Amino acid sequence: MSAPAIAQEQFARGLELHRAGQFGLAQSHYERAAKLAPKNADIWHLRGLAAFQLGVHAKAVKHLEHALQLRPDFAEAWNNLGIARKAKALSATLPAGLLAGALNAAHSAFAQAMALRPNYVEAAHNLAILFEAQADLARARASYEQALAWRPDALDTLTNLGNLKRKLGDYEGAKTLLQRVNSIAPSANSALNLALVLLDMGEHKSAMQFAQIALKLEPDLIEALAALGTAARLENDLTCALPALRRVVELSSALQLPSVSDALLELGLAENMAGNFFAACTHLAAALQRTPKHERLRWNAAFLLPTLLHDAQQLAFVLQRFDDSLAAFEARTDWAKIPPEALLEAVMSTSSFDLAYLPGDTLALQQRFGALVSRVLRDYIKPRMALPVHAGHAPKTEKIRIGVVSSYLCEHTVMRYFAGFITALCAQENVEVWLWFTGAAIDAQTQSLKTGAHYFQHANAPVLATASDIQAANLDVLIFPDISMDAQQQVFAAWRLARTQAALYGHPISTGLAEMDVYFSAAALEQRRGDENNRHPHYTERLLTLPGLGAALKASAFAPHDARFVHALGSEAAPKDSLKLICAQSLAKLTPEFDQAVAEILAGSEKSGARLYLFDREPNLSARYRQRLAQTLAAHGVAAARVELIPACAFEDFMRHLAHSDLVLDSPWFSGGATSIDAFCAGVPVLSWADKRWQGPFARGYQTSAMLNLMGIGQLVCDGRAAFVAKALALIEDQTARQRLRTQIVAQRDVLFADDATERFVQEILALAAAEY
Repeated sequence: MSAPAIAQEQFARGLELHRAGQFGLAQSHYERAAKLAPKNADIWHLRGLAAFQLGVHAKAVKHLEHALQLRPDFAEAWNNLGIARKAKALSATLPAGLLAGALNAAHSAFAQAMALRPNYVEAAHNLAILFEAQADLARARASYEQALAWRPDALDTLTNLGNLKRKLGDYEGAKTLLQRVNSIAPSANSALNLALVLLDMGEHKSAMQFAQIALKLEPDLIEALAALGTAARLENDLTCALPALRRVVELSSALQLPSVSDALLELGLAENMAGNFFAACTHLAAALQRTPKHERLRWNAAFLLPTLLHDAQQLAFVLQRFDDSLAAFEARTDWAKIPPEALLEAVMSTSSFDLAYLPGDTLALQQRFGALVSRVLRDYIKPRMALPVHAGHAPKTEKIRIGVVSSYLCEHTVMRYFAGFITALCAQENVEVWLWFTGAAIDAQTQSLKTGAHYFQHANAPVLATASDIQAANLDVLIFPDISMDAQQQVFAAWRLARTQAALYGHPISTGLAEMDVYFSAAALEQRRGDENNRHPHYTERLLTLPGLGAALKASAFAPHDARFVHALGSEAAPKDSLKLICAQSLAKLTPEFDQAVAEILAGSEKSGARLYLFDREPNLSARYRQRLAQTLAAHGVAAARVELIPACAFEDFMRHLAHSDLVLDSPWFSGGATSIDAFCAGVPVLSWADKRWQGPFARGYQTSAMLNLMGIGQLVCDGRAAFVAKALALIEDQTARQRLRTQIVAQRDVLFADDATERFVQEILALAAAEY
């Protein structure tokens, strides 16, 4: 057999082994073929490709370059040379200058491949990957888009461009591309990629759905489990979140993945939401031990607060821990060494929201936390992290520009209180209202606000892109309806995006932020006045009080006598004539002292068979609360069965439950707001616990009592537990008194919806816009 024939035979055998994935054996046959046919470019090309697949990048580059010496117009070899050169450069430890040169050589190879072969999709795709490796994301995007112009359904390119757009913050663009991939070729990875971008956009339910699809195809796909657990936690679905996140920790630990710290962080946050504070602390401590410089983890571990308080001893521990953490962070000197992106992520993921739910005077801690956030944003993030360049809005006219930014421009308690304020501003001829909605889903309330606004943006982009958009609007006043409820809002506020910034009492507590100029509260909630300059000891901001409840409230509409509704509350075991008490508050608001009051009330009303009903808004948290309450009930000889949980239900049924109850028990310390409004709309008396023992008094404890006083029913306002218990027992025994209170409530409740506050609010906002603040 002639040498050329033997070379061809060796080449064919090598190709067969190559296609079978046996790269080492294929390489041996290619070597023999090359010795017999040294000028055959195809042999050298495949010899280089096999070397690359074996991970021998230097040899791969050498063989591919030799193939191109033999055939300079070999487009495929140029493309593979680019891949090999990039791999060789990235696998070596090179100084920055040499690395850049090596990557530029790879770039040249891809460019030559595209010059030789028209519409060479693979080369354009590989060039885009190279640009990503060089962090040149704009050119990477352009190269992917070029590849797609040549082949619109190139799945790998669609996927990579979708993921790149997600990295760039173009979530809508990423979602569109990744949906397309998933519709063409559904797979675990395509579903996972969709879940991740939906998670970024705050569309948590949809993110959960696609993560679950991915897990059906690959049950232990760690990234999908993590996406599912995180989305479920943010959706307050802990029944789904906890097992998913525990599995992520288990798999990540077994594989010794660096991401185990993130998994422990998410698991810790979920455990805390379920009422397991000390378990949460354990998980966060374990994560910190692994990655002590993980800034988001450091903030979350330092300022974690219990969702459900266990007892007075835990309260003392938690407050001291928060104080110690503040002192440690105030004394830190390493801020300038931390990348600003890491600091921003930390601040955006940490809030002091739960501090207001803890009984006692936490004002100083809240104000110190706000001051810390302001300082970190002002001194260590803003100077090193410019906002993205914005194309700009239309030039400002003579009209006043008022902005509103909120996660709750939708059907939510915050808009139930304040949507009327926004609508009233929209009706002013000399005012432009600009809205930024940072929540997930647009609903009827959102659409209504959008219709009246001059400008509306569903701001589900990265926070800095939204901040840039707000800043470019050149606002006269920027309003924050709910700043303490969403950590992202504190970033907007501390960045100082408008000349004057004002907070509403969506969460009735001072922000503590130096950049917040004015705080709007309600005259009925403030038990003491500020000075002549509207300075008040409970607020770092100037306090402006609005008449009455300081809101534009609307009555709850419902049909309490719907024949489809079962009249009796609770289980079939409950006596039909038993007196029905309800507490409509979130269980997180209920303090251990409230448990004592409940036990005393039930113990004292055993003859009447009074039962208490609570609302089960999250089963894991409810179970922990039941455990805490059961201990107190047992100590008072009260059967645990006399307290029942009402499963989650539609608002109409919630209202009917209230309507068919005999008495509503309000929570102490942080009283009911919207839930008390609902009870009064249902015509049911609410017993308020406005405890004056606390150093204060603070507005959050006087919401229900303010409503009662406005209606002239102050006899339902109790000072302290003893008065609360005594009044509850008296009302339980006196049906006539309860009926008389119902009649009074129905006659007087319209005063709660008087619209005195709206006009004053508009006047104050216009004055702020005109003032040189």
